[in-house]
Amino acid sequence: MSTNLPEGFTARAPQPAEIRQVYEFIKMCDIAEVGQPDIDLDELEIKWSQPDFNLETDALLVLTPQGEIVGYGSCQELGKPTMLIAANTHPGFYDKGIGSFLLDRAEERLGQQIGRLDPTLEVTFANWSHSPNQAARRLLESRGYRQIREFWQMEYQFEGPPHAPAWPDGIAVRSFVRGQDEQAVYDVYEATFSDHWGHVPISFAEYAEKRFTRKDFNPDMWFLAVNTASGEAAGYAACSLDPEDDRGWVNNLGVKRAYRRGGLGLALLRHSFQKIYEKGKAATRLVVDGQSLTGAVSLYTGAGMQPVMSYTRFEKIVRPGIAVGVKELAG
Repeated sequence: MSTNLPEGFTARAPQPAEIRQVYEFIKMCDIAEVGQPDIDLDELEIKWSQPDFNLETDALLVLTPQGEIVGYGSCQELGKPTMLIAANTHPGFYDKGIGSFLLDRAEERLGQQIGRLDPTLEVTFANWSHSPNQAARRLLESRGYRQIREFWQMEYQFEGPPHAPAWPDGIAVRSFVRGQDEQAVYDVYEATFSDHWGHVPISFAEYAEKRFTRKDFNPDMWFLAVNTASGEAAGYAACSLDPEDDRGWVNNLGVKRAYRRGGLGLALLRHSFQKIYEKGKAATRLVVDGQSLTGAVSLYTGAGMQPVMSYTRFEKIVRPGIAVGVKELAG
């Protein structure tokens, strides 16, 4: 299936110098959909600078005859057998085929890359949408996508200093040390996210490239919980500070199985709240799988966090094969 643009409309790759315009466009679309921005400029800069993202071939703008941006789409690998598509359409230009056009072009681009993947693996196209966006749902379902999962963005508002963490016996916390903790954090990440739906293992080199070279990586805001007897890293929280508003983020939080059910996850969360509060932020946010296999939603609601936004993940299998990615907790 191939969709054409309205007469006089054009499509081209964005230029690096247009990143601010694209950011403002996506922000405007977010506000129209959910009443608030859901992107920051750093996030877009990081995406455009990733080594596996080619701006000339993996992103597309749709322009009116007057040159106004009314559509933006992108695509990239999200784990080797899963390929991610994202698209935004100006709310004043719905039902003109722009979203369909961007989806078609992204699928064509990703389809050209399938041959590079292991021929035994199942290949999936994935797409995220704000859950209230029914137009996006109708389009995706008409193209064979189905809802797989719902994720929530949750927030904790500071009305004063947050509760102090209560650390389990034998556990101490410290900040990340460059040149010392990279491997330990990676090991905790793989151990904890092996219980996260959809997780596909990655190498240390891939993890280091995606995490430790990011513009927003701040070792002072990454926290390791350490077994004081053995020196083993039992869990971690990776946080960041949004430079454009008054929020901080808990980007990842994980506890190894042997240390769960003892309050370590709550202690790491409250420690993150405390450090973000000390930086002068008014709130902390994170994103969680609404059907988390490890019960993370209960942890966050128990700590006083509230859902403020939801996202639906849609998927379409484009090549059958061996499915990769965690679907349930291992025994």
